[in-house]
Amino acid sequence: MQFGPTDEESALTFKETIGDSARLTFLVMLKTRQQLGYFPLLGEVPKQIVVFLADALSLPPDTALLDARVKTKTLFRYRGLIRAHLGVRAYGEAGEQLIEPAIRTAALTMSDPADLINLAIETLTRANVELPAFSTLDRIAGHLRQQVHATLYRSITAGLDHNSVHRAQAAIGSK
Repeated sequence: MQFGPTDEESALTFKETIGDSARLTFLVMLKTRQQLGYFPLLGEVPKQIVVFLADALSLPPDTALLDARVKTKTLFRYRGLIRAHLGVRAYGEAGEQLIEPAIRTAALTMSDPADLINLAIETLTRANVELPAFSTLDRIAGHLRQQVHATLYRSITAGLDHNSVHRAQAAIGSK
């Protein structure tokens, strides 16, 4: 993947924006979304990246990004244009429906939440769906993992007599 803008990306930037700060902001949003799979807060983008992209647009290195608190509608419009350009969808109910079966299946053989979260990220990335906040993936993976493990426990203990269930529970509780 190219870190600097392609000719097509530069043309899109100039077509959709007016002014140096707007152009730089749009390009920073486009390139960081391509690399990260989500739109970071503009204040979190390293200065070196901003300066690199300003140079790619032949802008002064001290060109400021738009103020996200003041230009919320503009940034919202930019996100829509960038998603359309990249062919990606925002995470939503469809994203959750996409990762739920993958996590349920994996939770039958994996127990580590980090593995389940990584699987969700891979699934969303392959489907070209924007990544949600980490806390969202953590919550979903934990909830589904607990459901799958409870179902497994019930299916295993269903054939046991009452005394065997109590011994198993005692053994689990003593660890």
